[in-house]
Order: sequence, then C-alpha cells, then structure tokens
Amino acid sequence: GEMIEEAMKHGAAIAQMDERIGNPTTKLPNMAGKDAPNMQGDVSKPHTIIVDQQGDRYMKEAASYSDITKAMMARHKQVPASHSWMIMDSQFLGKYMLCGTMPGSKKPQNWYDEKALLQADTIEALAAQCEIAPAKLKATVERFNGFARSGKDEDFQRGGHAYGEWLGDPLHDGPSKTLGTIDQGPFYAMKLYPGDVSTYGGLVTDVNAQVVRGDGSAIAGLYATGVTTASVFGRASIGAGASVGPSFTWGYVAAKHALASN
Repeated sequence: GEMIEEAMKHGAAIAQMDERIGNPTTKLPNMAGKDAPNMQGDVSKPHTIIVDQQGDRYMKEAASYSDITKAMMARHKQVPASHSWMIMDSQFLGKYMLCGTMPGSKKPQNWYDEKALLQADTIEALAAQCEIAPAKLKATVERFNGFARSGKDEDFQRGGHAYGEWLGDPLHDGPSKTLGTIDQGPFYAMKLYPGDVSTYGGLVTDVNAQVVRGDGSAIAGLYATGVTTASVFGRASIGAGASVGPSFTWGYVAAKHALASN
C-alpha cells in the first residue's frame, strides 16, 4: 500500500479501493510474528462445513478464498458471522491436514487448552461449546449429510464446478470429491475469520502502463503494474496468482514505452 499512497501524493488517480482480496483464516496460540494460516484448502475438503454463529450453513465452502471471505462478510450484515465455525468430524482429522499439521487428532495441546480447537463426542455437545442451539446445528449437519450421500448440494452447489472438485480430495470415495458426511465422532470445531491478502484496488494506468491523474492525463515518468494498480480483472479473482501475468505483461509494456520516451 505504500507505493499507492506515495503515488497519490503526486496526483495519481485510484480505483476499486473499496474492495479487498480476502482469505479465510483462524487464530492459533503463539501466532505472534507468524503468518495466519490459509484455510481455503482445509474447508474445501470432505467431512467439513462452515456455519454462522447461529449454526446455519450459508455458503459453498469449496470456492475461491476471496469468495469465501466475501460470503462471510455479507452474511455478517444479517447475522453474526465475522467469526464463523468450521465444523468437522474424525474422518476429516484422520485424512487431512489442519492448519498445516499432519492428519490425526494429535494436535498441539494448547489448541485444545486455549479453545482454538473444540472437541466433543456428539454434534449437540459441540454446538453447546460453540454457543449454538444444539438442535439447529444437528439439523444443519444432517441436511448436509444427505447432500454428501447423494453427491448433490441442493443448497449451494458445492462440488458442482470443476474448481470446487479440484479443491477437494481426488482419492475421496464418493460421488463428489468435496462432499463427505460429518457423522463419525468425536466432532471438532474451529473459528474462521475473514482475513485478507491484498486489494483489488490501486493506481489507475493507461495503455502504456503510465499512472494517470483524475483527469486522465499521464504523470510523466511514473509507471505501475501488478497489485499496485487497480486490478485488470475488476472486482473479482480468477484464481491464485492472477496478478502475476498482468505484472509481467504490463511491465513489458511500461519498459518499451519508457525506452521510447528517452
């Protein structure tokens, strides 16, 4: 963001600064000085769902990190969801990594001690720890289990797109690679937050990659590309690393223009 702020001092125009590239994350003990974990790959695996603080499922979990966090923030305008819950069962913990740890329920003890990871023998008991009505979470899980068995998510179409299936488990034995029942205890819950990565906003540039002012005139000698500029894809993410191609392309355009200008 510092380069954006510096260019603004020289009169640069900006756009899309009300947008952000989000990333679902969680809070673990002893995280000071460490990167927050990226939870997209975790929540996209079978045997887990995301629910709000009332116990309702409200999104397609196998989706881009940006779409997941957008869904969380949109949901929070209706009901508390600025932290949501990742609900999973023993099948999930037995097969998949969680926050970068190897599969299995043997997680750092301070995760349990500091309630970063909750554990209970039943969904109802887990719901009580999450301060969710037990009957509500039980109904949500049972509805999802029906979708997992049929291979069709009738509520949010999870697994209905190649990207979602890719995020799942290619070795999962089921009609969908991202849908799996949550029915084998113990059961687990972890808070999810709408973390961030970067922004879709930035400096406005012209066809020569020159930074322009609000009136469209170019600022001589000032070029920008990549995440310093307003995204060429607008207010959406087409996938991880989507800024790399435009960075190289517009860097090449900028270099050619700068050389021709000297």
